[in-house]
Amino acid sequence: AAAAQAAAAGRSPAVAAPALAWAVSTRNLRTRFESEQMLAALRDGADRGGHGSELKLEVLPSGDDWRAVGWPFATRADAERLRAAMAARGLKAEVVQF
Repeated sequence: AAAAQAAAAGRSPAVAAPALAWAVSTRNLRTRFESEQMLAALRDGADRGGHGSELKLEVLPSGDDWRAVGWPFATRADAERLRAAMAARGLKAEVVQF
């Protein structure tokens, strides 16, 4: 209704800014199998950090390669905790805003 009123008055309707979210992503990996192994490590770290039931954890294509990704985190700090847990196990991951 507000959008229709704004349009009728010749104004653009207000568009809410998208909420920020964060993800933890592995580097590109050559095979899906490698990414599935990293996904298991992400899942373990998320479960230990108390985020396991909140996150979507999946293997995604990245060009010809694959990535394991856990998302969405509401804050960068939450995502950084999982990234740090991965680093403590010798596994590289990065925090990505989307």
